[in-house]
Amino acid sequence: MNNLNTFLLIKILGFIFFILVSFYFYKKNKISISLFFLLLLGFFLRACLAYQFELNIWDEQFHALVSKNMLINPLKPTLYPASIPFLDPSNWTFCNLWLSKPPLTFWVIALSLKTFGINEIGLRLPSILFGSACIYLTFKIGVLLFNQKIGLLAAFFHAINGIFLEVNSGKMSADHVDTLFLFLCELTIFYFLKNMISLTKKHYIIIGCLAGLVFMTKWIMAFLIFLIFIPIIFYVQKKKAFIPIIIIITSFAVVSSPWILYLFFNFPIEFKIFLVQLFEPIY
Repeated sequence: MNNLNTFLLIKILGFIFFILVSFYFYKKNKISISLFFLLLLGFFLRACLAYQFELNIWDEQFHALVSKNMLINPLKPTLYPASIPFLDPSNWTFCNLWLSKPPLTFWVIALSLKTFGINEIGLRLPSILFGSACIYLTFKIGVLLFNQKIGLLAAFFHAINGIFLEVNSGKMSADHVDTLFLFLCELTIFYFLKNMISLTKKHYIIIGCLAGLVFMTKWIMAFLIFLIFIPIIFYVQKKKAFIPIIIIITSFAVVSSPWILYLFFNFPIEFKIFLVQLFEPIY
């Protein structure tokens, strides 16, 4: 039996084992143990897909290069050195300063590369961990909205979802950026739902800061999360809703604005091009 067939057999047996054990403890009504094996299943599947010693075409290649360059200068997300001729700041595939995505994902990957070496393992390990953590957050959100059994079922579908598996392992467009983006979105939603009944100023500040981290992962896509919070806050707080919303927006700005201001003052030409491209799909 060659190595490819052996690896495939390990994946199939591991998949069956974790599902059966999780289902066994589910039938025994031991939800925590069942969830633990679902988390192992999700981690196992993501690790198997990520076990590939070459970069995937397109996005992962760009993300890997920018993350590697972050080791040299974490405040300048660079794609290609400025010494290369004919670079075009408006072309995200052939530029010096790379602003297509915010820096948070690349800071995380750069830290992993520094820790585990400049290789595919260092590149993909954060997404394997964050992708697995999303399974747990899906469970917790399901419990808050419904009950433990529905939360466990949601976690199972999340663990084996093909799109999530490909995104977490770097095989699909936006890969590691979308992995961290989803993790932070779920974390923010979970924190909001968990404290929704007794929200205080501290909770609103933390929610705003988490939303700021979402923005530092995927620009204006982060504003979608406000479409969840604002209607609920208005529904619960009614006329008192404006103060919590102002607190959230202020906390959001404290986290997100320093990077925007830094780009504006240090790279004005590239920043202007970036803004035009960012809002171009809207108009």
